[in-house]
Amino acid sequence: MTDRRQNIVEAAQQVFLRYGFARTTMADIAKAAGLSRPTLYASFPDKAEIFRAVLEAMVAEELAELRANVATVQDFEAQLIYLAEKWTLDGYDLVAANPDAKDMFDMSFAVVRESYTMFEALLADLISEAFADPAREAQAGRMARMAVAAMKGFKDIAEDREDLRGMIRSLVTAVSAVVAHG
Repeated sequence: MTDRRQNIVEAAQQVFLRYGFARTTMADIAKAAGLSRPTLYASFPDKAEIFRAVLEAMVAEELAELRANVATVQDFEAQLIYLAEKWTLDGYDLVAANPDAKDMFDMSFAVVRESYTMFEALLADLISEAFADPAREAQAGRMARMAVAAMKGFKDIAEDREDLRGMIRSLVTAVSAVVAHG
């Protein structure tokens, strides 16, 4: 990514967090990036492409952090707790601090669905390794998909952060029991 594009993505992230996708304009992004609108359009054709770039950058950073840190956690259940809580609670906290940031988790955007698919793949890899049986790879994928869908739903119904954490821990206990007992 060029320096200009990187600057735009960083500035746009703050604008999208503040106003959400619908209320953000190209003029808002240009102003935040310290650029003219024509210069902004020379780098990105529209707001949707900037939104995609912002989310891709945020997700890449989050997934890199998750991958790096999960290796330092000792056992499967603790690893699953770390991944589930970090992914879900970070998103929950982001929206709590910036209510219009909920667009960053709106599944009507293809890039949001793609981000959940990438996280799902990370969970599936972890679960598959815990099974240590290649024949159960499909089951690991289904369990990861179920877990990600549950975590997404938990964010929508949680009364507060601790309620969300409790639901995540219950889910992890259930997934861990299936992995341990087949």
